[in-house]
Amino acid sequence: MPINPMTLDKLEPITIKNIEHKIIDRLVHEIKGAEIAKEDKNRGNSFNQKQQEKAAEKFVYFLSKFNIKLEYKIYKNRVKVRIKDKNGKVILENEVDNIEELLKNVSRDTGKIIDLKG
Repeated sequence: MPINPMTLDKLEPITIKNIEHKIIDRLVHEIKGAEIAKEDKNRGNSFNQKQQEKAAEKFVYFLSKFNIKLEYKIYKNRVKVRIKDKNGKVILENEVDNIEELLKNVSRDTGKIIDLKG
């Protein structure tokens, strides 16, 4: 769910900062959950590099709205992600099986947070 920049302008800076922190917390939770899911199931041949590339680009754009930087590298069956704050400090570095699913979950939850705060 894209965020309307006009909506963010109406929020107090402290509220935006709180949203940024909640997004980071959600990212950590989702990535750790993805690790557990990876151990629990065999993925087979469902990895699509082109789809993962598109999702990663969308994720970079999505997180940039919250002063969070995403760097990624796509391998054969996984995506290595590095999440940095606005100062370039690494917050989280990990590998995920499906960045598209991660984007869906984080954007859905972020929309809920903004609805509550806005």
